[in-house]
Amino acid sequence: MRQLQQRIAEEMARHIERISRSKPTIGVGNPVAGLPGINRSYIEAMAAVDYRLQSREGNIIFFDEIAALQEESDGWYPIEEQVRLVQSIKQGDREMAGAAMAAILRDLSGQGDFGLLPQMHVLRLD
Repeated sequence: MRQLQQRIAEEMARHIERISRSKPTIGVGNPVAGLPGINRSYIEAMAAVDYRLQSREGNIIFFDEIAALQEESDGWYPIEEQVRLVQSIKQGDREMAGAAMAAILRDLSGQGDFGLLPQMHVLRLD
């Protein structure tokens, strides 16, 4: 599946470059089983693009590659959930943002580091 995704993304990049004469940045979200998951994959792809644009343009980046940055994050919760939350908020997707926040809170409570929880301010998204 990954090779197919890579090949399609590369083909799209070549086509866009040929038309626009600029090298595009392409983000690829995780594969999903059906229509209900497309929004999640789109948010992941946008998060990958946002991440890549912070460093340089003109590449293909897969959302799951961002996980390799876990060591560089502050270690409180997975980088994947951080970028899902940010991108969900940017896209105005309350459901996805709520799910990302819930995953972060679950991860925090699972770590047993309850000293951090009183310092958190959670905004209602509805």
